[in-house]
Amino acid sequence: MNKSILALDLGSKTGWALRQADGTITSGVMEFKPGRFEGGGMVFVRFKHWLDEVRLFAEPLAAVFFEEVRAHAGVTAAHVYGGFLAHLTAWAEQHQIPYQGVPVGTIKRHATGKGNASKDEMLEAMRRKGHQPVDDNAADALAILHWALDQSAGLPIGTDQRSARRGQAMDGLDHEEVVKCSADHVPLAPVSPGSFRSGTTRRRP
Repeated sequence: MNKSILALDLGSKTGWALRQADGTITSGVMEFKPGRFEGGGMVFVRFKHWLDEVRLFAEPLAAVFFEEVRAHAGVTAAHVYGGFLAHLTAWAEQHQIPYQGVPVGTIKRHATGKGNASKDEMLEAMRRKGHQPVDDNAADALAILHWALDQSAGLPIGTDQRSARRGQAMDGLDHEEVVKCSADHVPLAPVSPGSFRSGTTRRRP
C-alpha cells in the first residue's frame, strides 16, 4: 500500500496515529483550546488547520478513522465531541477523503480482547505492539489504526453510514503486516509537516 491512513481519538486533547505511505507509524496528542481572549470557535478553526497540515504532509491520504462515541459522561463532553466530529466529517467531504467511525467497544475488544478494557490496558496493548504512546488518547488512536489495518483484508463495512464515502473507507487498502516503530511524540501547537518528521522512526526491514 502506498497511501497514508489517519486515526483519531477526537476531543480537546485529540489522540492521533498516522500510518505513512512508506509503512512507518507515528502517534501523539494534539491539544486544541481557545486563547484567553478568543471565542470557543477558534478550537475548531485550529483543528481544521491541523487537518490540512496533516493532509499535505501525508498525501495521498487514503482514509480517516475515528472513535465513534455513543455515550458521554455529560452534556459538555457530548457537545465537544459533536463539534469535532462535525468539523472532521465536513473537512473529509470537502477533500473527498473516505472516513468511518469505529465503536469504542470494537476498538477495545480488538486491542485487548475485552470490550470494556481500561485506559491502562489499552496503553499496555499498544506497548506490546512496539509503540510508546504518550497517553491514553494516543493509545486509543493507535488501536483504531491497527483495527483499520487489520480490517483491510476486505471485511464488510456496515451500510448504515451517513455518507457513501464512509462505506468506501476500506476500499483500496491492502492487508499487510503492521510496522512497529517508536516515533510517538506530542505536538502541542499547530504543526507543520516538519513536525511529523521529528523523532526516531523504524521502517520495514
